[in-house]
Amino acid sequence: MRSELKSRQTTQLPGINWDHFDEVYGNDFADLRLPGLSPVRVAAVLYFVKSAYGVSNRAARKMIARSRDLQRLCGYEKDHRVLTLSLQTAENLSARTSPELMDDLDPLFGKCPPPRRRFPVKAAALLLGIVLAAGAWLFVKTTSEHAAAQEAQEAASIEAELLTHVTVNASETLFITELTTLADVVETDAGYTASLEPALSALTDGEQTVTVTVTGADGATAKIETTYEVSLVDHVFTYDLTGSTAEEVLEAYIAGNDEISESNFAFFYYAPETGETYIWNGDTVFLGASTIKVPLCMLFYDLINAGNLTLSSTILYTSSSYLGEGNSTEGTYSVGANIPLSFLLEQSIVNSDNTAANVLISYFGSDAYRTKIAAYSDSKLPAAFYTSNVITAQYNLDVLRYLYENSGAYEDLIADMLDACAGQYLQTDFDEYAVAHKYGSYNGNLHDYAIVYTEEPYLIGVFTKDLGYIESIMGELNTLFMEYTLTNLNA
Repeated sequence: MRSELKSRQTTQLPGINWDHFDEVYGNDFADLRLPGLSPVRVAAVLYFVKSAYGVSNRAARKMIARSRDLQRLCGYEKDHRVLTLSLQTAENLSARTSPELMDDLDPLFGKCPPPRRRFPVKAAALLLGIVLAAGAWLFVKTTSEHAAAQEAQEAASIEAELLTHVTVNASETLFITELTTLADVVETDAGYTASLEPALSALTDGEQTVTVTVTGADGATAKIETTYEVSLVDHVFTYDLTGSTAEEVLEAYIAGNDEISESNFAFFYYAPETGETYIWNGDTVFLGASTIKVPLCMLFYDLINAGNLTLSSTILYTSSSYLGEGNSTEGTYSVGANIPLSFLLEQSIVNSDNTAANVLISYFGSDAYRTKIAAYSDSKLPAAFYTSNVITAQYNLDVLRYLYENSGAYEDLIADMLDACAGQYLQTDFDEYAVAHKYGSYNGNLHDYAIVYTEEPYLIGVFTKDLGYIESIMGELNTLFMEYTLTNLNA
């Protein structure tokens, strides 16, 4: 303030006669206590400061209290404290100043330009601080938002790349059975894994949203949501066989496979609960191969059940039974050994061990055993059956039906048939139900016949010669007639 008033280092404002003002207006402020000061001069200076700086009455008082130049204009030369008290007393001088005084002062002050306003350093500093702080905040915010956006973009790119390695079941309806696996819903490329939320076991009937999470080798994850109409069923049907007969089902299948003919294919289907029986080409003769091991083992279980033998009984292993195949019998026993019947029966079925079967046949003699196994069938058999290893679809159906109807006597044999060749022949692509079966394969002949344990079991047999892709045909036919059986069961 002192630097602003250097041009006014005087106790008089130009052209002002203070005595005149005291004489004319003194009575207006006679009640104010302003020791050693003229109330009119204080009012005039206060008015001057307020007008020049455009400040309030209180701010004008503070400015006078800080400036010696303004204090001189008030006529004060002494105690600073007295002036402060005087100014406090004159708090409302401007409000009490008569209009005439204001009119007299205005032209006088108009001749004297108001002092320059001080640059508000503190306010500017505060403003600058605010601006800088706002700028810093905006920079940090912008930087953070940019980093977050970049991070989100990178995450989206990783997620999109991960999702190229997963294939989700696109069906609107998701059928769930006891055998449904994760692979039925989602498949991933090698090196990637997937999980479901909720898990398969937690799914219920109705519309549900399933979240698939795919995880890469580096632990990165991506999610994809799919809404399904979930249906919990005992079996997901591939074919609509409602109202069909077994004959119609097989004829339709054969019509779609040009390789099948009466010379290379035979078939049987039997439903014990209903008695429905269907045989296609039942009298055509095929090499029996290992299918004959089932009735062979049945002969021994009959002897065991009659008390003539036990599973611990042994049969001598002679050189005439040795085949040099390196099978389990030849790997376990040497010629001349007495082999337990339990071992021979199991190996003949589970591993289709030909040496074990030969040892069993040696117990009866090669011709005698053929006559004995013929007793399991009431059908007329070809003459060659009694002297060589040949069979017909009709004969094998008779054997399997006898086995099924007397299953209590052949529990161990059926257990071995359940363990044999899992996932092959009639079990190709078939894992919904247990299958007790025995295959035979020799010189282009490939057969399999089985008891399939659906809710109401059925018997099925497929016999072929020089027919390509036979295992897939066997699996397809078993699935087809399994669905045929279930369709009739649910009808």
